[in-house]
Amino acid sequence: MGAWDDRLEAALMSVAQYYAPKHLPPEWRRPGDYSHSLVELAQALTHEGVLLLIGDLPAHVNGADDMWQVWLADYAAFYRLVCATLFPTTPAAFDHRRVGAKSPPMFVIVGQLHPVIEMMGRWVVPFVQQHQGHAAPKDAAFSQVMRELLRDLHAADLPHDDFMYVRDEGVTLLRQMLAQPVRLVSLRGPRRLQEPPPPPDSTPEPLTPPDHTAHQELSLIHISAPTRQG
Repeated sequence: MGAWDDRLEAALMSVAQYYAPKHLPPEWRRPGDYSHSLVELAQALTHEGVLLLIGDLPAHVNGADDMWQVWLADYAAFYRLVCATLFPTTPAAFDHRRVGAKSPPMFVIVGQLHPVIEMMGRWVVPFVQQHQGHAAPKDAAFSQVMRELLRDLHAADLPHDDFMYVRDEGVTLLRQMLAQPVRLVSLRGPRRLQEPPPPPDSTPEPLTPPDHTAHQELSLIHISAPTRQG
């Protein structure tokens, strides 16, 4: 395993320890101990309402802190939009934390409505990864991914106006995600990290749960779903 896999494994184990202990193997002690697919582990965590996002931003960008917050806010807004439309009477708390301090940054987003987080991992993340940095896809592609996501959430019996509302607002948020300067990084690592890295020059970060009392980048996002007109 390389340095990227070690870092990803440590991050996923930290997240599992904190949010979904049943996915933390009791024999796990350090990176390299986990013998199964890390991608499949990340997918399993979405079933628990936990989604790992890895972002990349060019160095020396002005206002980088604000860009990270805006990037995460788009995912929070998407989650709240779907929850408010499909499950208006169900509690749907949302939180996010940064995992570790290395770059590219890793964040975990956590939603009380697990199926919505799971569908974001299944449909939103791959769509953004596929199209970011390229010409925007046709309108039909945006609508299609929203239809698939809503279908998997069993929203076929949603009133027509509600269906069109969540579809159109979701498309707007997907467009915003693609326009962000922050780029989603594959769990397999950014391209520039695919080559063998030099030996680490410091002791690896200890495995610790995300700190709920840490600085602003770990704070709770308060984002409301788009206000419906009419």
